[in-house]
Amino acid sequence: MPGESMIVRKKAGKVFELRRLDVRGKSILKGLDQLLAEVPTPGKPARTDLARIIVEERE
Repeated sequence: MPGESMIVRKKAGKVFELRRLDVRGKSILKGLDQLLAEVPTPGKPARTDLARIIVEERE
């Protein structure tokens, strides 16, 4: 929905807030992919369970 946001916390301590600004066919998942691709993560890659993070955030 427009105006809703999603908070993503990475294991390295970085916190991102994704906020949907318009509804013209943009995907929040595509935005998340672009954001994570732009931000380099130092160290060894770690698997992230975004579904778990989202469920925990909603609780």
